Amino acid sequence: MRTSTALLLAAGVHVAGLVRREVHERRRQQLSMAGMHQRLCADTAANFAEEYGYSDLSATDKALFIHANRSLSLVGAKYGIGQLSDRTLRLVAASMMKTPSIRLYWERNGAARDAESETRADRRFHTIMENAFTAAHARAD
Repeated sequence: MRTSTALLLAAGVHVAGLVRREVHERRRQQLSMAGMHQRLCADTAANFAEEYGYSDLSATDKALFIHANRSLSLVGAKYGIGQLSDRTLRLVAASMMKTPSIRLYWERNGAARDAESETRADRRFHTIMENAFTAAHARAD
């Protein structure tokens, strides 16, 4: 009986280690992808003329959109790996939504970003950002 208990305990510890390594690897990959996205946005910002779309926007507004996208992506990545709690994200979101360019970006792209959400954390991030957008939009009116 003791041998089987010890084997069961050893198997449980091994499984817990595998799960922990999987979580760590997923977070590492998410940060790596966020870094690649930030570099892509930087390249786009350097050559943003007509490459970014939104022909109705001025060059300055396109640059602001790229900055908003980078900012939201960075905050989303930090939230996704657990560096920001829901409470902290609400404070950050309220602060970000005070900026007109971020509100305009979210108004035009928030639904598309939400549709691309793959994880529960992504969906929760977008819900918190949408709530902050709605609150900021109500204050601005």
